[in-house]
Amino acid sequence: MILIGWSAAASLLIPGLPGGFMAAILGQLQMLIDSTDGEVARWRQTMSPTGVFLDKIAHYTTEAFIAIALGVRAAGGFGADSGWVLVGALLAVVLLLNKSLNDFVHVARAQAGLPRVSESAEVSAPRHGLVANLRKFARYVPFHKLFHSIEMTLFALVAAVIDAIAGDLIATRILVAGLLICAVPATIGHAVAILSSNRLKAPPQS
Repeated sequence: MILIGWSAAASLLIPGLPGGFMAAILGQLQMLIDSTDGEVARWRQTMSPTGVFLDKIAHYTTEAFIAIALGVRAAGGFGADSGWVLVGALLAVVLLLNKSLNDFVHVARAQAGLPRVSESAEVSAPRHGLVANLRKFARYVPFHKLFHSIEMTLFALVAAVIDAIAGDLIATRILVAGLLICAVPATIGHAVAILSSNRLKAPPQS
């Protein structure tokens, strides 16, 4: 799963439609393997910390590498336009931060001597009205799902098709810039939602 995810990102370095098609196919294949090995692990009851660790490496690195590769693709290749490469790198950093926020909760609780918190919707729900309403709105407009590897590779394919028709890289550049513009408020909102929930609170004393 890790190697296929990295291959999906590397495919985006291939110019034109071939790179877009390869990335989309490999993105689908990674998701298939991810779902399959999870089901097999649950069926065999062979889940372990090592499996969780490797799963996180697969998703975190794949999505970061896809973001960087999209930046290189938008630049027209390495050394062509470093500005777009920088946009892709910034997108990768923001995506990594966004994905890490949930892990930060468990690290913070462990260092504070608190028990592991449930991932239930009741615990994760923000306590404050405005944040809670914004979270409900996000369920109907789930733009935060754009940052998963399978969605990013599919959008990269669509952008590749448009670029091929237009004869330039305008669609890929709009995609990279749009993802970064959406990722920043999504990450801020994710952090605010965590701080507004009960996930960092100590359990009530009995």
